[in-house]
Amino acid sequence: MSLKKLFCGLVAVTFLCSSCGTARANAPDASAAVKEEFRYELGEIGGLSTLMALSWLDAAKAKGAKAVHLKIHSPGGSVFAGLALMQKVEALGIPVHCTVDAAAFSMAFVLLQSCTTRAMTKRSMLMMHTSSANGEMSGGEEDYRNAAEFLRVINRSMVEHCAARMGMDPDKLEAMISGGKELWLDHRQALKLGAVDTVVPSVP
Repeated sequence: MSLKKLFCGLVAVTFLCSSCGTARANAPDASAAVKEEFRYELGEIGGLSTLMALSWLDAAKAKGAKAVHLKIHSPGGSVFAGLALMQKVEALGIPVHCTVDAAAFSMAFVLLQSCTTRAMTKRSMLMMHTSSANGEMSGGEEDYRNAAEFLRVINRSMVEHCAARMGMDPDKLEAMISGGKELWLDHRQALKLGAVDTVVPSVP
């Protein structure tokens, strides 16, 4: 069974919210980005929704956008679709301002760390965890070893990506999600840990 079939994504199934907030000192002004003409609401990561988001980003740039704003309310989704979005956001050539309104879980948390500015509303929560294989597995001993090694590598790469943006030691971040643990953050914890730059009251 191929790894491509086995590892279709990273999925979070919890949808919790929380409230309250302040802003980090010397953080980029993500709240100003809400006024941008080009806005897109990002939900689950994967399939048609990701293709639409990629096309929208290209179209916004082609129409002369000086910056774009992504509103994120997402349970996560496919690792590979998330990687495609991350590449697009980082290579677009114009600022991509992202605001979480309610949820950025799993792969959506990882994507958030690629945004030019990272904001969240007072009612939002973030969550990071390790990736997992979806679907029924079959195969021999070596297939399972390969599967475990794939997960180890993808998990480490996601940790290093997030830790670099958050200004953290990757080993410390990895310890927070290892052994099946999930890292849940309200706005205060997210600011303190460097997962967002600022908190905004709301998103129009």
